[in-house]
Amino acid sequence: MSPSRRTLTILAVVMFAALCAFPQARSGRDIWRDIKRALTASDGEEFFTKMKDALVPGIVPYWEGSFISGTFGERSTVMLGMTDPETPEVRLVIRSKVKTPPKRGDLIQFEGVARSYSREPFMLTIYATRVIGLDTEGR
Repeated sequence: MSPSRRTLTILAVVMFAALCAFPQARSGRDIWRDIKRALTASDGEEFFTKMKDALVPGIVPYWEGSFISGTFGERSTVMLGMTDPETPEVRLVIRSKVKTPPKRGDLIQFEGVARSYSREPFMLTIYATRVIGLDTEGR
């Protein structure tokens, strides 16, 4: 199976699983809470294998997080709070230079590919494919 076809297949499986497992989820925030709950459960590793390398959030246009901190260069990394603006939960890797670093608490909208996670302390690493709320070069 080609990488793009594999990615689409994985995305379809994740979207179907999320819709079946979390039918009450309507917003990006609801979906985030449900996915975080699944990742922090005792079988979180198994759940992550289903979403690894898939585009997330997938079933809503984007997720939104509060900027907490970041490192900026040719490839930037920002830490985002999803549940609250103080607790980092997402490490967003951006493959372009950020021209103007955001201020703490600024909202950043994104979608990307889930690459890794840790349950304790919780952290989901996503390679951004689309970012709104950051001034970047070349994207």
